[in-house]
Amino acid sequence: MIKAGEHKVGEPFRLTCKNCGKTFESIRSNTIFCCSKCCADFNRHEKTKSREHERICLNCGQTFVTSRADKKYCSEICRNSAHIARRRAKRSKEKTE
Repeated sequence: MIKAGEHKVGEPFRLTCKNCGKTFESIRSNTIFCCSKCCADFNRHEKTKSREHERICLNCGQTFVTSRADKKYCSEICRNSAHIARRRAKRSKEKTE
């Protein structure tokens, strides 16, 4: 916040972007972001944070945080190993029939 007497009339304010942290100049003292891209990125990130919830990985049983409702595995490695296990189980079932 800029205190009274620290800013000269007619000069731009030197502010810090809330998203990227870069210093920028603005005519207005209440500007929060340096550009519209930073504004959109910040708002998208805030929306994602509100949707985050904990899940348990179906492969390894580890708890992980995700913002997607359809995510079942904590990583690509777990997803791939679960897929391989399903394929092997299906093949062994076909052989016994």
